[in-house]
Amino acid sequence: MKRKFWIVTADHSGVPLGLHMKDQGEDVCLAMIRPEDKHGKRQQPKDAEQAKEWAKKVKYLTKNAEGLLPKRWLPECMKDIGKDDYVIADQIYGHQFCDTLRRRGFKVLGGSEVGYKLEIDRDGALKFLKRIGFDLPQQQKFGSGSAQTAIKFLSAVKDGALYVLKSDNPLVITQVAHESNEELIQKLQAEASLINSAPFLLQEKVDGLEAATETWYVNGKPIFSNLDLEDKRKYNEDSECQVGCSFTLLMMLGLAHPLREMTCKPFDDYAAKNIGTGLMDLSFILDKKMNKIWALEVCGSRFPYNALYNMLALLRVPLGDFFAGVLDHKYKGDMTAELFNPGYAASLRLFNDGEKKDQLITFPKEFADNVWLWDAYKKDGKLYTVGDDAFAIITATSTQNPEAAFAELRKLFFKVQMPSKWARADYDDDDEPGLPLYRYHKLEELKLV
Repeated sequence: MKRKFWIVTADHSGVPLGLHMKDQGEDVCLAMIRPEDKHGKRQQPKDAEQAKEWAKKVKYLTKNAEGLLPKRWLPECMKDIGKDDYVIADQIYGHQFCDTLRRRGFKVLGGSEVGYKLEIDRDGALKFLKRIGFDLPQQQKFGSGSAQTAIKFLSAVKDGALYVLKSDNPLVITQVAHESNEELIQKLQAEASLINSAPFLLQEKVDGLEAATETWYVNGKPIFSNLDLEDKRKYNEDSECQVGCSFTLLMMLGLAHPLREMTCKPFDDYAAKNIGTGLMDLSFILDKKMNKIWALEVCGSRFPYNALYNMLALLRVPLGDFFAGVLDHKYKGDMTAELFNPGYAASLRLFNDGEKKDQLITFPKEFADNVWLWDAYKKDGKLYTVGDDAFAIITATSTQNPEAAFAELRKLFFKVQMPSKWARADYDDDDEPGLPLYRYHKLEELKLV
């Protein structure tokens, strides 16, 4: 009898997981979340513009993965999810449904109110990080409607300090001032309406090596960890637009690894009390000169997008066995060596220039394990784009070194064809501080990898 997996999704980040699990013989259904159900209690659109956006999102969800995976709206699925089924939420949304199932004894990974609050309530999350002992960069907090006040603050900065803008509105993309705070002033002016809709903060930019570590837990006990080096900028140095992760380098860490000890171990008590079975990750900056970890943000119930597929590319076991093992509480102690191959996993996000619809996607079948389709539907046996900003993530691994993983990735890039495909070309460079290979080698010099 096949195992049944329900992938809870509010957009498309769970689609690649569902497709690969289905290809490996699992019974998979996408449980889609309508926009009005994303944030807990059901909401109504605040105006005609939002109603139009929500209708567009529903249309997109209906189309994406069509012909590839069975799909239903999550509220309709609730009565059919069985106690032996497995529910996997790809993000923080729809937590009211997942928490209901969790309280009733169902097998659920992610999608908790605890994780939702950690990510949505930035101020609360930073207070939590400070409470458990992390250092935080200096910050200025602004309430809703304060875009103009923030512009005045940035205009008055005289000491050369640069800032990062972070909003409680998930539609406002985090932006870093790389050369001048004028970059943030321009964003505040251009996106004033969106930024004014929620509280936000300006956090002082600090120097060091930026990275993320993640730990997975079963019954509140850590079972493995990983290190994630990513670049979120969609473009190169001539534009600072951030959208997800353009490319990523990941490697597994044992539970006793110094980086996990410094960054994720402080979460262990909290995870035991509040997460149970799930994951937590910390984005941070390592300042070796000051021997300090600067905590940037914490997530407590969702997968870190590209990094998930990097990690799964290193798995020794089938996807279904892995997730069932987590949710059946099969794993105990440090499972790193048992579950994952040694080495490095690199990934690259493939963008769709102009978000064009109905573009033919092709790649050789022998590379299917390396292609994680994000935005696609199937018609007459062929794959096409639905029309999102990105249409796929590709992964490659190597046991030799990170350069070899990126070399395999570059070969794969040319195997995946789509007329409006593009991606950043500098993913395997190592001459800029923001690039994964640059940061890896700096960590190597510090004997941390």
